[in-house]
Amino acid sequence: MLTAFVKPISRALAKIPSQLGTAMLGAILLPFCMSAFETLPSSPWLFFIMLVTFFVAKQFASKYAMVVLLTVALVCAGYMGSFNGVDLSLRLASPEWVTPEFDLHAILNLALPLYIVTMLSQNLPGFAMMKSFGYEPPVKATLATTGTANILFAPIGGFAINLAAITAAICMNEEVDKDTSQRYKASIWLGFSILLRDCLPPQ
Repeated sequence: MLTAFVKPISRALAKIPSQLGTAMLGAILLPFCMSAFETLPSSPWLFFIMLVTFFVAKQFASKYAMVVLLTVALVCAGYMGSFNGVDLSLRLASPEWVTPEFDLHAILNLALPLYIVTMLSQNLPGFAMMKSFGYEPPVKATLATTGTANILFAPIGGFAINLAAITAAICMNEEVDKDTSQRYKASIWLGFSILLRDCLPPQ
């Protein structure tokens, strides 16, 4: 949260060029794209099914391509026996309170590295993503909000709340809505789906 009030950092983040956002997105997504080919040697049929599903879904149901892919992936996983021996019964999750303690060793070896990684891999690309899609995010207010949320929810495990660069890019592209002022709805639905997933974890 204190980062929001460090003016040099806020000014630097506000001046990120949109071209940099596009380049950063490419660098972040490239490893994910390349990892899709890892299944080719061991499961060529699975790779082929997912590849064909992707192109067909993008052609005929572009907005729902990820949902279609997820459905097909779950069916394939079930067919391959990936769920065997897994207890899929659900129960309502409950938060576990952990009282914060000052620990210099933990700050230097965990908190500080986590802060740096979050700023460089999520918040910085996140601001760049928003600018590349034509948005002008209020840097100071955004960092203050995410920082405050981290402080409030850290005792129950919510200590890495950030701009989520990859998710942000998915929620802001033209396939979400042609009207840029309506794309926020995607992040709302994403939030609901995450809450549902986290509140009903498999045992």
